[in-house]
Amino acid sequence: MASIDINAIVERKNARIQRRENAIQWIIQAISEFPEAVRVLNMPTYGNPDFFERSFGKEWTTGIYPILRTGDSSNILIDVGHGFAMTGNGTFWVQGKASDSRSAAIWLGARTGFSIDLLEKVFADALLGDSWTVQQSLNSAPQEP
Repeated sequence: MASIDINAIVERKNARIQRRENAIQWIIQAISEFPEAVRVLNMPTYGNPDFFERSFGKEWTTGIYPILRTGDSSNILIDVGHGFAMTGNGTFWVQGKASDSRSAAIWLGARTGFSIDLLEKVFADALLGDSWTVQQSLNSAPQEP
């Protein structure tokens, strides 16, 4: 009799891979819908123009919409510049760099435990102007089976 149940581990691994991929696909869809949601909700933008210009280049003038802040400092503007945000023209930024949707989804997914339930809350709160920090998200993420 084997001590390690390889078949059970393979099943758990496959379920984990599928759950993560489902979350990544959900995020990709959500970020494709986010610019329109910002427009419909007429979300205001705010911030320090000098900092945003250094962080986002000329795109800062179209607005900055934080989704997940780093929470690394007591300055929310720095957190926005180094977290996950969208500019008004629909470009997504991860850690101060423009990102493609899959890379952005993987970064965000890893910080939300790849939980679609949690991601729904994070996106809804971002659209209400209340972006989460990475630590809040990680503290709320369910443990992987």
